[in-house]
Amino acid sequence: MEQLWITALMNRLLGGPVNAILQALPPAFHPADPSAPINNAVAVEILVIAILLLVFLWVRSRLSVEKPGGSQHLAETLHEFITNQSEEIIGHHSEKFTPFLASLFLFILLMNLIGLIPTFESPTVSPAVPFGCALVAFFYYNLHGIKKQGPLKFLAHFAGPVWWMAWIIFPIEVISTLARVMSLTIRLFANIFAGDMVTMAFFSLVPLVVPPVVVAVALLMLFRKGPHPIPLSLWTVLAGHVVISLPYCILLLVPRIASIDVRLEEAAHDLGASAVTTFRRIILPLITPAIFSAFLIAFVVSIDEYAIASGYSPASTRLMM
Repeated sequence: MEQLWITALMNRLLGGPVNAILQALPPAFHPADPSAPINNAVAVEILVIAILLLVFLWVRSRLSVEKPGGSQHLAETLHEFITNQSEEIIGHHSEKFTPFLASLFLFILLMNLIGLIPTFESPTVSPAVPFGCALVAFFYYNLHGIKKQGPLKFLAHFAGPVWWMAWIIFPIEVISTLARVMSLTIRLFANIFAGDMVTMAFFSLVPLVVPPVVVAVALLMLFRKGPHPIPLSLWTVLAGHVVISLPYCILLLVPRIASIDVRLEEAAHDLGASAVTTFRRIILPLITPAIFSAFLIAFVVSIDEYAIASGYSPASTRLMM
């Protein structure tokens, strides 16, 4: 996997100590690459934690009872939102869980959003990160349950309200509780993975959308504001369509021409065929399907440009076609 710039920087600064610590642990914790023990997910997680700490310290330094600022209002709104949500789900006396819930919420939120910044990626695209968050939430939830009810009473709630069905309810409840770790992991990982796939799909459309727009603006400036302005006519429209459609045609024709065996031309020359005859009887039949495909692509692109222009142009505009 290619390293992000932040990963390379952290490996350069902290790679040695981190590798020494990991080598002291059992072999399962040894890094695959000792020269780069910090992967992208861990590097971005460290960055997210540093950002959150700086934000918390910055907000803390600006707290005021008399003149609360915008950052304080935003922090209080977030606190109120988390408190209301926890009270609806957990019930009364849920305020003590607000710090943990708010920290986990901001941590996951910032990890997801940072992937939208170029040169970064969301740590949650790695299954280990959602799994770690799920484990933290799982142990936090169960340890507080044991602390509140005691070990025996906490285990007793797995047996259900009917004692004579405890033998079947208990294993089902235990399995469902343990399965929450996998459920939380898959839900977070799948959501971010699907979001990245959709983002990549939109970005893949950029080469198909941006070039025609740029070329159209460039042609318009050339025709109307160039050193030698050209009056708009059918020929200028034809030139614009050719410039826009030509790259698609080249992308279809070049691979087909490159795939033709050179030995076919050499054999034709050895048999006395001229260059024109070789092209007409050998090369042209082989590239005819690519030419036909290029013609269809050029036709579709031209029709598409005309349809878009006619759809977005006012009724008073006369399209030259």
